[in-house]
Amino acid sequence: MEINNHQSIKSAFWVSILYLIFGFLWIYFSDSAVEAIATNHHQLSLLQTYKGWFFILITSILLYLLTYQFLYTQFLQYSKNIAEQIRYQKTILDAKERFDRLAHHDPLTNLPNQLSLIETLNLKMAETDQSPFALLFLDLDEFQQINDSYGHRFGDNLLIEVAHLLRSIFPPNTYIARTGGDEFLVITPCHDNDPSLRTQLTHLIDGLNHPFHIDNIDVYTSASIGIAHFPKDAITTENLLQCADAAMYKAKKMGKNTFYFYSTDLIENALQRTTMTGNLKKALENGELKLFYQPQVDPYIEKIIGYEALLRWETPEGFIPPSIFIPICEESGFILDIGKFVLIEGCKTALQWQKLGILNGLIAINVSARQLAHPDFISTLDNIIHETQCPPSCIELEITESSILENPEKMILLLETIKEKGFKISIDDFGTGYSSLSYLKHLPIDKLKIDISFIRNITSEPKNQTIVKTIIALAKGLGMEVLAEGVESADELGFLRENGIDSVQGFYYYKPMDPNFLTDLI
Repeated sequence: MEINNHQSIKSAFWVSILYLIFGFLWIYFSDSAVEAIATNHHQLSLLQTYKGWFFILITSILLYLLTYQFLYTQFLQYSKNIAEQIRYQKTILDAKERFDRLAHHDPLTNLPNQLSLIETLNLKMAETDQSPFALLFLDLDEFQQINDSYGHRFGDNLLIEVAHLLRSIFPPNTYIARTGGDEFLVITPCHDNDPSLRTQLTHLIDGLNHPFHIDNIDVYTSASIGIAHFPKDAITTENLLQCADAAMYKAKKMGKNTFYFYSTDLIENALQRTTMTGNLKKALENGELKLFYQPQVDPYIEKIIGYEALLRWETPEGFIPPSIFIPICEESGFILDIGKFVLIEGCKTALQWQKLGILNGLIAINVSARQLAHPDFISTLDNIIHETQCPPSCIELEITESSILENPEKMILLLETIKEKGFKISIDDFGTGYSSLSYLKHLPIDKLKIDISFIRNITSEPKNQTIVKTIIALAKGLGMEVLAEGVESADELGFLRENGIDSVQGFYYYKPMDPNFLTDLI
């Protein structure tokens, strides 16, 4: 028992004072009383003896009471301290348990979180028997649209319902985690050829395709799911997560609302894309990216009436086709930097040729859907025109059908703003993007470019002939010019002339050329 030293000294001091006072008083009054009572020496001696015994008895009782009171008080204080310590320790343990749960669980769905998932994967991979299992990476499709349409509380309720669905489909020994946003990961014991896993995945896809009833609203969703197996596909936590993630993105590219099992080429392709993205950034800095220009020709007088700027990547090993690096730029978002570079270089060339008096027509520059969707696109155009001093009337911006269809109403307003600045606008690869004609008539478009796929074998393909004739008639009816891409033969050119094409572009007349060579040619 621990006793407060200061309190002990204080208590002992007051006991001594009380004992001293009591002793003085007893001696004084008892001696006077004894002398008054005793009549002889024998009685005096006897009374003195009784007085001493009585004093000892009284002081013993007094000391007992004082000591008992002191020790009892100390015991109560000690018990109180022990109880407080126990309560404090319990509070610490409860707080630690709550913190540990918060650190390892998602507060919305009450599922384990990413930290817990990684710890679980590490433990399972460290087991001596290394039991095989599958890791499922599930990402809800278009979840952001649901949040934007109905609000975040509605989206949270949908995530809770998805968590319930996952628990109901997979067996009890399945580990289910939510790692953030609309991503769920599932660890389920199985071999890589276990047919029951495909059955569970099919049930999951079907379950997600049924409506979720939230706040009296039926909402539909779907998911893209990537699956990787341990130890077949990877033997470390980081690599297994990477494999499942790559498979999930493959499922999204396949059209979403499906699942895909990891294969080694996914990571290899991802590595190639990452490497090429890095090389593209260096190429832009080192001047390896340059614009070639392909003339556009009036087929009736066979005169150049415009040019299309085409990006080329020249490496020490040779040219890399745009069909390879442009999609990678689109995926990585580097297309914004590339697109800005193309706009600047195209405007510089247009201004140079205009000053030389050899700019026959406009320079057409491709603009990606990502560029158009960027909120700073108009200000970027303004800055480029200001820096290069190129008149907007010298530039034709080529857009794709797909970029229009994503948000037609917004696109109409954007294109009208671009037109007001003096730019011409054309739709590239027309006929491949399933345009809505109801929107086409409202778009401020100057030209339609018929895709090369409809020009190929046009003299022997009746369907292509019908499509080309229809596009030409449509453009004429809407007051637009029409250009045919990829013209390579006299027969193709003859058919297009007969049906009223305005201009053509292709190897029949010119290939894409270096601007210096083209300047001399003009």
